[in-house]
Amino acid sequence: APACWSTCAWMVGDSAEADIRGAHNAGIRHIWLRRGREYPAGEPEPTAIADSFTEAVQIILDAP
Repeated sequence: APACWSTCAWMVGDSAEADIRGAHNAGIRHIWLRRGREYPAGEPEPTAIADSFTEAVQIILDAP
């Protein structure tokens, strides 16, 4: 894996169980696409929540 794996990689997904938990377990930042839903209890908290893919891209571009 690249040296910046945990700081330059992002996962954007709409499944808290698969996408967000998987990214959390891999140690990379993650954005959950809300799509009008509540985040499921018991899942790792996402780095960020976005209402659209465009918003998720903006979060990534604005990140330090």
